[in-house]
Formats: sequence, structure tokens, C-alpha cells
Amino acid sequence: MTTPTTPAPSGARHILTLAALWVAAGALFKLFAGTPADLPPTIQEFPLLRPAWSFRLAIGIELSIVILAFMRPRCGAKLLILMFIAFDLLLMQMMQSGDSSCGCFGSKVPIEPWMMMAIDSTLLAGLVLRRSWRVGPEEFKPITKLVPLFALVLIYPWFKFKEATVTINVDEGTGKETLVVDTEGADWHHFTPSQWQGKMI
Repeated sequence: MTTPTTPAPSGARHILTLAALWVAAGALFKLFAGTPADLPPTIQEFPLLRPAWSFRLAIGIELSIVILAFMRPRCGAKLLILMFIAFDLLLMQMMQSGDSSCGCFGSKVPIEPWMMMAIDSTLLAGLVLRRSWRVGPEEFKPITKLVPLFALVLIYPWFKFKEATVTINVDEGTGKETLVVDTEGADWHHFTPSQWQGKMI
């Protein structure tokens, strides 16, 4: 079933598709060629989540919004607009900090924050000026049909990456603690100060 809608302005669907593909490209680069170290410092230092968790969530959320942009364009367009606003705010912080790369496409594809902000802002302006949220008509299909796709993009990053395991060996004679990091087959390991401060590695 569909509902009558005001026709979208010319080019609205094209800019929506371009913006969604751009976000998808960044998410896939992070998924296959990135690490949590590529995240902006503000995200890495978020107190409630470890960087590895934030990294996985970021990939899943970005790909989920891409799915909505194609399957439920009116909803997806609004979320893309909010996402690009958030991206620009983070990029402004990185520019002020003098970061040389935004990490949006992983460390293997360095892009300066000002350049990424120019691209993101252009797409944001296009989405708003073309009123991309009018792309439709909106199809009222059961949301359950999209659940498998959302589950895939949200869950897969948690299985894709393997973190190094850390064990603490205690010398029986001296009581000194030593961190042993097993990196075999691991994609990364994130150290926190409480783990290694005052310990041998």
C-alpha cells in the first residue's frame, strides 16, 4: 500500500543515492581495511564504550542507514542528513586539533578532514536543497522484511574482527605482574592505562 506524496524535486533521488553510496563506501572501507584507531578522538574517548565497540557500532549504524535510504527513502534521507551534520561537527573538531587524516576510509586511504568536510557538506546541502525526504512513494511493507538485512549489518562487524587476548602472569617469587598479549590471528588490541600501567608487557 502506498500513500499520495508531493513529488520530489528533480535530482532528489540521484543525490540521495549518491549520498547513500558515499556512506556505504566509508563503512565498507572501515569494515575491511580499518581499525578503531581510525575513529575520531572524540569517539575513541567516549566513556561508556570501548573504541572497538564504537568502531563496530559505527559500521553497523552507517550500513543500516544506507539500507533505509534505498528501502525507505523518506526515513533514510532524514537520517542521512542528521548523520552528515554529525560528521561535519566531528570533522570541525579534527580540523581544530590539526589531525592529518579523518580516518573515514580507514588508515589506508588518508583523507584530510577539510577535504572530507567539503564532500560531506556538499552532499548534505544537496539532500536538503533537493528535499530528498520526498523521494518515494513510501511503501508500507512490514518492517520484518528488513530485519534480516539490519541484523546482518549490525551483527557481522562483531564477528568480523578478532581482538588480541591478554593474560596476566604473576611471578610467584616477586609478585610482579606481566601482561602477555596473544596477537595470533588478531586484528588489533586496544590497551587501556589500567591494563598496563606499572606492569611489564
